[in-house]
Amino acid sequence: MTFGELLAALLGWLGDFIEWIISFVPKYVIIRCNEKMIKFPASKNAIEKGPGIYWYWPIVTEVYRIFTARHTLEVEYMTLETLDELPIVIGLVMTVHITNATKYIVENVDAEDGIVEVASGTLRDIVMENDWNSLVHAADDGKRLNQKLTRRLGESLKKFGIKVESARPTDQVRVRAAYRFFGNTPIEE
Repeated sequence: MTFGELLAALLGWLGDFIEWIISFVPKYVIIRCNEKMIKFPASKNAIEKGPGIYWYWPIVTEVYRIFTARHTLEVEYMTLETLDELPIVIGLVMTVHITNATKYIVENVDAEDGIVEVASGTLRDIVMENDWNSLVHAADDGKRLNQKLTRRLGESLKKFGIKVESARPTDQVRVRAAYRFFGNTPIEE
């Protein structure tokens, strides 16, 4: 071992030791009006805190800050089939805000991925329950489809601790290329 490697190892150990000593010193966190804090004290349940200044001991407590302000989530385009067996490509944009930070963080491993997954399933259900003409008519009306999406997504996403303020399809396109290639008959294997 060279002198440089020995010095690097010693300084690395010294840095770790100082970091460990500092973990015994209480720290504070400032939670703004558009945030909530989830505090995980040792051997206790998670505690949700609102805006304010909070002290905690880093050696026995983990702290997570959650932005509760309104934000958008996008469901990527999916190719689905309507009730009358027409393929369409559709996407979704939702405006949501977090109402229960504890549910959002504690009860979900990756809340945002879970939300997009459930929203995709709900969108799929809505498309598969309707034929092409009713989807086009609802989309032309605009307000009716958006209200239906918002209501259904709000019901299915309550368990994540969020409220869906609005939802709308980003696009809804009938896959014409598939019909030009395969014709109007179902694809046989």
